[in-house]
Amino acid sequence: MTFDQLSAATCTLLTSSSDLACNVLQATIDCSIEIYEKISSEMLPTPAKSHYTFNLRDLSKVFQGILSLREQQCADTVTYSRLWAHECMRVFQDRLIDREDKVHSRDGVEQLYLTCWAVTLA
Repeated sequence: MTFDQLSAATCTLLTSSSDLACNVLQATIDCSIEIYEKISSEMLPTPAKSHYTFNLRDLSKVFQGILSLREQQCADTVTYSRLWAHECMRVFQDRLIDREDKVHSRDGVEQLYLTCWAVTLA
């Protein structure tokens, strides 16, 4: 089952929910996969950075962090999208050791944030 099939199935199960919920779910999945692919292809391990190995466990940690959010703590999609950005940086950026790598990672998350969520990162 692909991520697209999974999100479509989840949206079908959420029929009592609005289209907004399906759109948020789709954006979460698409953006998370995209940042994972971007970072894992650009931040390759070297002898000095042998711990720069990213796998699907890292992607699952992003989702795990998002799923720890309680409904009462999330007032709107802006709060939710900021949580997504925070979790991506927590999982991926915290592993990086160079300032240059961290800035590159943050720029990638900010760019995806603006593209996927259509709001600004403060």
